[in-house]
Amino acid sequence: MPLDTFVTSATNVVAATATCNVNEMQNHSDEEDPELSSLSSRRVPFIPELGNDNNNGPNANLRYIDVYENPSKLLLPINGYQDYPLVTLEEAIAPVQCNLDKEIMVQIYIAKQNCRKPMDGLTQDESAAIHLYSFGSNNVHQSFHYVLNQTLRMEDRTHLKPWFLYLKLILSGLWKLPSAKCMVWRGIKKNLSDQYIVGNTVVWWGFSSCTTSAETLESEQFLGKTGTRTLFSIECTNGKVIRNHSYYERENEVLLLPATQFEVVGKVSPAIDLFIIHLRETPPPFPFLQSPVYHSDSPGFTIPTVPLAAEEVTGNVGTYKLYDQSVNADDGDDDSERPTTDMLDSLRPPPPPSGMENLLLEDLENHFVPLTTRSVMGTMPEVRCSTGGRAQSPPPRPTVELHKIILHIKNNTTVDLSMKQIFDDDLTIIAEELKTNRKCTRLTLSSNQITDDGIRVLSHALKGKTNTTLKMLILSSNKIADNSAQYIANMLKGNNTIELLDLSDNEITNSGMEFIAATLKTNTTLKRLYLNDNKISDDGFRLVLHALKRNRALTHLNISGNQLSREFKKTFDEQLSKGNQTLKTVYL
Repeated sequence: MPLDTFVTSATNVVAATATCNVNEMQNHSDEEDPELSSLSSRRVPFIPELGNDNNNGPNANLRYIDVYENPSKLLLPINGYQDYPLVTLEEAIAPVQCNLDKEIMVQIYIAKQNCRKPMDGLTQDESAAIHLYSFGSNNVHQSFHYVLNQTLRMEDRTHLKPWFLYLKLILSGLWKLPSAKCMVWRGIKKNLSDQYIVGNTVVWWGFSSCTTSAETLESEQFLGKTGTRTLFSIECTNGKVIRNHSYYERENEVLLLPATQFEVVGKVSPAIDLFIIHLRETPPPFPFLQSPVYHSDSPGFTIPTVPLAAEEVTGNVGTYKLYDQSVNADDGDDDSERPTTDMLDSLRPPPPPSGMENLLLEDLENHFVPLTTRSVMGTMPEVRCSTGGRAQSPPPRPTVELHKIILHIKNNTTVDLSMKQIFDDDLTIIAEELKTNRKCTRLTLSSNQITDDGIRVLSHALKGKTNTTLKMLILSSNKIADNSAQYIANMLKGNNTIELLDLSDNEITNSGMEFIAATLKTNTTLKRLYLNDNKISDDGFRLVLHALKRNRALTHLNISGNQLSREFKKTFDEQLSKGNQTLKTVYL
């Protein structure tokens, strides 16, 4: 089947259905979910086929042409999966196995074997979940990444529930990877320019695979050098470089998370049948993808997305699944194209010479100025995605921007300042506001540049009865070490308000745990404590065990991802049951 015909047929197929038993999921929930239980007697919709099985050979390139369109309207957020526990990859796939390739169990085995020594602090199952996503399939409509992404794009979110265990696993792994702030590229052999209006925002609901090299797209395996093509140049701030966990590790794929929102910055057509759409990742007004890090017994308990801080991306990044592209139709009433921005107009080169329709994308990058990150972003600090690039420190925060942050804290109960390049100096101003604030109950400062100095100032502002409003403080993925642990512990001694404290993914060691454990002996307010992914060993958590014999407030404790021995994990529950009856959930 010709490629263009193959792509076009995706929009005309009829959905089939298949029954899938998901009783396995019930065994892993903290408490039985009636809605989940009923899935075993309901029909899970099958995914629309892209072509006839007989035409689908073993070539993994078929998954590159997953261009089934997203709904033109916004969908409900991806929410609920974060309340499920982390399980093995086999257990996570069991509820959706009947919708997948018949070789799925073989693929799981291969993924687990290839990920016996996972990197980047991931568990074997988290790494294997990413590895499995990178596989292709003989049958495109049963390809793992295709079935998952089409389910993520469905309007009825109940169809996503059988995938919750897998989403918890893969997103928990991806959340541990550093985020890349750089220019990436995607493309399809189709004209989508009418569906992307300059100034509008779009959301790609599935996982999106990208490359940092536009030159790669000129291969006949992908866009080629002739014919109708749409190229997306994307300024991403939260891309995940999965080369250490992908089946195709040489391709150094940059993966964008589901429910990522973009602003359409500009679009141009420098050659016949070649269309370039420039997108910039922007935070949505509300989190469309909930963080996998948090767990709660309460259905209404959610924490905003906490992306990791930007990091450098190195190596000659190739391409992979470039055609797995969500397409968003413009949801505005006006179908007419708006003019491009003044900046892009001023940079537009002279009309292309004859024959430019066959222009190599490598030449296009050099010839067409608006394609470069610098021309669109100006002097904005960024992390370059090339070998040897280094992250530049952002300039001092403008007074106007700080004023907006303070107003946001002053006027909102939930404030998410994650990945906002908050430094210690900024935190001094924020701490002053918290001293008199009577509005904010949940503050997220994850993935910033906060060190011991900033934590000292913040802890002083929250000490005693200075602030009696803030109940949830999220400080994950910063540079918090043992001195900070001491400051926070001293603050908790006199604070009777904070109920949730997240110190995960920091640099706390056993020394810092001495202060936290001492505070747990007397604190009567803190209910949820997250210490996962630090540098704490058995000795540090023995202090916690001793403190919990006297603590009657803590109900949830996460200490996973630390340096715990197998023997300690075996005896933890036994030791805990001897002196504590209030702790309900512990993650080891």
